Amino acid sequence: MLNLLQQYYAILHPDVRMCLVTCLKVMRGKDNVQAAVVLPVFFKLFRCKDKELRKFIHGCIIGDLKSINFSKKNHTVNRKLQNFVLSLLQDPNEDAAKRSLAVMIELYKRRIWNDEKTVNAIW
Repeated sequence: MLNLLQQYYAILHPDVRMCLVTCLKVMRGKDNVQAAVVLPVFFKLFRCKDKELRKFIHGCIIGDLKSINFSKKNHTVNRKLQNFVLSLLQDPNEDAAKRSLAVMIELYKRRIWNDEKTVNAIW
């Protein structure tokens, strides 16, 4: 599913795309797939021209990172995803960069990513 989404997200039918993302969210909720594998694919899907999908993915990313860091901060996953998001801020696709920045700002507001790296990226 991950390879299918990564390679053909632009030409997939919107309903199929949403179904695949929903399946990945469910699998992620049951901890069948690691966050470090699924969340970069979700961030890449911000390039898609589907507004509903982008909104759904935004909520999935925020909710997943909130649950990962609920009891204590998971620094390894956070660091890996922060580096990935920072690279997306340089993305030529302006929508993907804006959405990635919006995710960082939301995570900062919720005090999930409140370190210097995030603050400097937002600033």
